[in-house]
Amino acid sequence: MNFVLVDVMMSFMKKENPILELSLKFALKIIDYSELLEQHKKYVVARELLRSGTSIGANTNEVQTVLHY
Repeated sequence: MNFVLVDVMMSFMKKENPILELSLKFALKIIDYSELLEQHKKYVVARELLRSGTSIGANTNEVQTVLHY
C-alpha cells in the first residue's frame, strides 16, 4: 500500500523538493505506526493519528501545487 502512495507522490514531484520528500516520509511513518496501533486495538487513536499525520502531506502538496502555477 505504501508503495502506491510513493509512486503517486513521485510522479507529482518533477524536480527534487525536500519539503515534499520529508512530508512523504513522515506520512509513511505515520501510516506504519497507525497500523501498529490498530493491531493493539487502539482504533480511535490510530484513526486520529492517521488523519492528522497525513494531512500535513496533503496540505504541503496543495501549497506546492499552487506555488507552481
